[in-house]
Amino acid sequence: MAEAVVLAVSKIGSTLTQEATKAVIAQLSEKVTNLKELPRNVTRIEKDLNMMNNVIQDMGTLDIRKNVVKGWVAEVRKLAYNVENIMDKYLYYAHQMQEDGKVKKFIKGTKYIKIFSEVADDIVQIDKDIKHVKDLKGWSLTVEQMKPNKVADYERQGSKGPELTKDEDLVGIEDNRRKLTQWLYTSEPHSTVITISGMGGLGKTTLNLQESRIVITTRKEDVASLASSKCRLELQPLGDTDSFNLFCRRAFNNIEDCRCPSELKEVATSIVRRCQGLPLAIVSMGSLMSSRKETVYVWNRTYSQLKDEMLKNDNVRAILNLSYHDMPGDLRNCVLYCSMFPEDYPMSRESLVRLWVAEGFAVTKDGNNPEDVAEGNLLELIRRNMLVIDSSDELGRVSTCRMHDIMRELALSVAKEEMFGSASDNGTMINMDTGVRRFSTYKWKDDRAPTMTFPFLRTLMSLEAVSFSTDMLNSFFSGSNYLTVLELQDSAINEVPASIGNLFNLRYIGLRRTKVHKLPECIEKLSNLQTLDIKQTKIVKLPRGIARIKKLRHLIADRYADERRSDFRYFIGVEAPKGLSSLEELQTLETVGASIELAEQLDKLMKLQSVWIDNISAAHCTKLFTALSNMQFLSSLLLSACDEKEELCFQNLKPISKLHKLIIRGQWATGTLKCPIFQDHGKKS
Repeated sequence: MAEAVVLAVSKIGSTLTQEATKAVIAQLSEKVTNLKELPRNVTRIEKDLNMMNNVIQDMGTLDIRKNVVKGWVAEVRKLAYNVENIMDKYLYYAHQMQEDGKVKKFIKGTKYIKIFSEVADDIVQIDKDIKHVKDLKGWSLTVEQMKPNKVADYERQGSKGPELTKDEDLVGIEDNRRKLTQWLYTSEPHSTVITISGMGGLGKTTLNLQESRIVITTRKEDVASLASSKCRLELQPLGDTDSFNLFCRRAFNNIEDCRCPSELKEVATSIVRRCQGLPLAIVSMGSLMSSRKETVYVWNRTYSQLKDEMLKNDNVRAILNLSYHDMPGDLRNCVLYCSMFPEDYPMSRESLVRLWVAEGFAVTKDGNNPEDVAEGNLLELIRRNMLVIDSSDELGRVSTCRMHDIMRELALSVAKEEMFGSASDNGTMINMDTGVRRFSTYKWKDDRAPTMTFPFLRTLMSLEAVSFSTDMLNSFFSGSNYLTVLELQDSAINEVPASIGNLFNLRYIGLRRTKVHKLPECIEKLSNLQTLDIKQTKIVKLPRGIARIKKLRHLIADRYADERRSDFRYFIGVEAPKGLSSLEELQTLETVGASIELAEQLDKLMKLQSVWIDNISAAHCTKLFTALSNMQFLSSLLLSACDEKEELCFQNLKPISKLHKLIIRGQWATGTLKCPIFQDHGKKS
């Protein structure tokens, strides 16, 4: 739907502004028919797609679910995907032509004339297809079906719901929590298995408490029977009063008295009744209604949508459907992407943000950089109960989050319908479509190379793969020229094939906690790479050409010297590459080893927000800390000495930015607490 259009429009914008695009047109426009007109044609396609997107956004949720409208939207989606494919093809070969030009003084143009003739012709054909899809809208969508949703005519109020789930949101669980706590803190010396059972969405995981007894949450009665009858807790739906109170807290953001305007009480009661006491459904509907204008007409209209939706789906799925379709396209893309992770998987906030930026789901908006926009999207999804907080860091920020299994099931079904992606939790490629755009697998068990190719693949995510061979990666790389994300975290891979250098579109490489011991030199060809995560790998040194990747924003690289963490230097940063200072887009640098040259390099990296440095000696302190002090965006800083006896002097550490996190490992020189950093930012305890 609108999700695909959002990506296509974003891809058009980025393609037209790249130097490679202009270079191709300048060199080949006289020899390639339609190439000179390509920017104008593509801009017109961009306008048409934007208009189609606006039409889809103006439709009500009910309209989009009608078969004739779904059919038209599907045609728009195909158009959008075709546009994205063509833009990627253009940039891929434009980049190749540029690379050839660096090696050869004169390029034999026959190959590229043929390729860019095809691209230009494809653009002309897309323009014709758009006209056809416009005509389809004209005769297939009647006035009645296309009538605007009057709810959208009312200006939606700003978010009133609580930003994050808090204890105050929990209702109707006091007795169960008391009982569970009593079982957990029993003085019985032997191990006790406790089970919490009930249907999805009742709050089993919410109720579960931690690191003293084995607690199993399950929907299955046979699993629940693993515990003795006296340690079994079977959750029941909330009663009418608790259900209504929970809904009002979410809908009206009123924790104290759970008030509901008298004129809305009847429709609110009807909405709550439809939720059948299921907390997940109640908070989802409450969050949805919190964005609606508090008028009887608007609320009744939304309730009518809900009733019609329930004629096709069960109550919970209908409620989640309504909540999902109420979101803008960029948020929907983020939700679908989260479903690519395994069931109940703790998703890192930082990883999600970087992945969404790499995929183009978050772009610069209103002066905010893409990472800030992506983090805002994450908080909005939590507010809407699409995601739940799993853990928080010491600053109170989300550290990890999870997707409820029912929400994931819904998102996976939408992802399949929209051709967005496919996920396999059992480590196989059963019934995998060669046209898939994103594929994720969990605990892959087969090291044989796939016999199929995946020409449209944008994301390959294989988490905790038991076996993942170099041949297998080569197979994916050779058939997936436009791969954008490669995430192999915790997989049993020990080598990255040189064929990765051909993946011009690659923006994210995740090799965290793998056995990879070096990166191929050809990685310098990945000019679009934004994130390189090689944390806790075996990599000691970065390739020489890493400094040529001008768009690199996040470099996360250290290794464990002692996995038991008993030594002072249990982790070691990589050696800073020559030319590090040319990576002017760098925001994250974790972890790099200190050196005499490092201070001079850091002087030019003014966008850095998080810096971790180890192996610091007393001789490094003056210049290094002066350079760090001048970074206006620095918020997280880790400084680790070369050994536990090395005394570090912090007199020159005077950050002009506001540090949110400062970690110091090593001895402090005499008088350290009188240094400006401690006088201005903290007090002796």
